[in-house]
Amino acid sequence: MSGEKKWIPLESNPDVLNEFITKLGIDAAKYSFSDVFGLDEELLAMVPQPVVAVVMCYPITDESDALAKTEDEEQAAKGVAVDPAVFYMKQTIGNACGTIAVLHSIGNNLELLSPAPGSFCAQFFGATGGMGPAEVGQYLEHPPAGAPNIEEAHQAAAAGGDTAPPAADEDVNLHFVALVHRNGEVEVEVEVEVEEEEEVEEEEEEEEEEEEEEVEALGGQLWELDGRRAAPVCRGATSPDTLLADAAKVVQEFVSRSNSLQFNVLALTQTPADD
Repeated sequence: MSGEKKWIPLESNPDVLNEFITKLGIDAAKYSFSDVFGLDEELLAMVPQPVVAVVMCYPITDESDALAKTEDEEQAAKGVAVDPAVFYMKQTIGNACGTIAVLHSIGNNLELLSPAPGSFCAQFFGATGGMGPAEVGQYLEHPPAGAPNIEEAHQAAAAGGDTAPPAADEDVNLHFVALVHRNGEVEVEVEVEVEEEEEVEEEEEEEEEEEEEEVEALGGQLWELDGRRAAPVCRGATSPDTLLADAAKVVQEFVSRSNSLQFNVLALTQTPADD
């Protein structure tokens, strides 16, 4: 992050985020955030369906940052190519991780959420469609003249929680990430030896041993989207029906590596008819 600007952090609270996304142009009567009260099967069954994104708030530590760096290096070494269908942006504003997670959740479900014409989301995603992650992050931090600015909506949401918000310059060790499903492919470069084959028929020529590059294509992936990371992180296969359960497994891995209880999980779901 550039460190040039810091915002007051958002509270991990569905009411706060639902009011926030409404200001951004999302109809919360159709899709909204709900609490995920636990990671076991019975509690996950209480979450409205379908789930289109999961947002996790967790404590960051030196250990978690070191692991993230290692994972980024390993993913880069494997040559994992991120599917261009995944919307991903970098975080350049301090304490803006909640807003980045919300934008990641919305940006990977535009076809379902249908932002209102002329709204922040309609204009933001329309303007940044051809940009890279760093450029999108800079666009959010420094919107051009005439472009909508999300800062006022963020600050209003940050002030609307159940607890008193910290100061913008206060050190906060809680961080938001989004977990989403995309149907695209993951490309992994793998070196494969092709052994020399004997002639089977007279007209066939003998093939020499050589190394080739093979691309492994996997559809329906779970992506962890964190604007502090080098790139989106593929967390394995998933589907619209299993997104919540698969995301819960990822959250459980985070929990198992931490001594903290400061975890909170929200799901962006279709709003139940009686809400």
